[in-house]
Amino acid sequence: MYVLGIVMAILLGIVLKRTLFKGESPMFIMELPPYRIPTFRDLMIHTWQKLRHFVIKAGTYILAVSILVWFMLNIPWGVENKRDSLLGMMGQAIAPVFEPLGFGRWEAASSLISGLIAKEVVVGTMSEIYVQKTEDRGEKTEEKPSLVDDFKEVGISFINASKDAVTNVISGFGIKSLSTEETEEEKTERSPLREAIQGVFTPLSAYAFITFVLLYWPCVVVAIATRQEFGTWKVYGQAVLMHTALAWVVAFVIYQGGKLLGIGG
Repeated sequence: MYVLGIVMAILLGIVLKRTLFKGESPMFIMELPPYRIPTFRDLMIHTWQKLRHFVIKAGTYILAVSILVWFMLNIPWGVENKRDSLLGMMGQAIAPVFEPLGFGRWEAASSLISGLIAKEVVVGTMSEIYVQKTEDRGEKTEEKPSLVDDFKEVGISFINASKDAVTNVISGFGIKSLSTEETEEEKTERSPLREAIQGVFTPLSAYAFITFVLLYWPCVVVAIATRQEFGTWKVYGQAVLMHTALAWVVAFVIYQGGKLLGIGG
């Protein structure tokens, strides 16, 4: 996925250079300091600072959006079927757009909506929707939970979402193929989120989904940086259209191409 992102960035840069930013490049001279190999201590300090910043940022976003998603999944207040909630209706409205990509369901579409704030929260939103949905099916009690119990569930969902995010990042480096076969150890250790979406996504549609998440709508942090760099929201608007269209096309090619080749369906 990281390699795909780098390749797309290079191709997009070439296209933009020959279209939107066509013309002679201005002269730019900058004196570079002498480069030295950093010490191991400096490298570890720098790595820790970046990692801490990411964990704090991602954790804050995941917690905030998990709470927001919880409210959107319960508006109108007391709604039983999450499909009829505010977030569910928003997901249903845009779900048909993703049908050719293999994930035209309201649950997947709803998680993409929260990803507009930060892509790190897509996993957290999926956990809120899929895991809670599975629990609701398995445990239906007549007693309505209190507000305190609801907030406890939000906290638990946040912790589970954080664990799932870390698990998915680590396990992402071990992806070998589109095979659906699992070892006995993997079956025992798989997370609640993975268990919940096992029957919803095929390996091929899952690859199309994560590719779309990788390439679609730039997040809020990018929006602020773009506004500061260019002094206008116009460039960000162009980036939104371009990235989302590119994400749809690439995910479409992966899913439909894979189906034609008979792999990972």
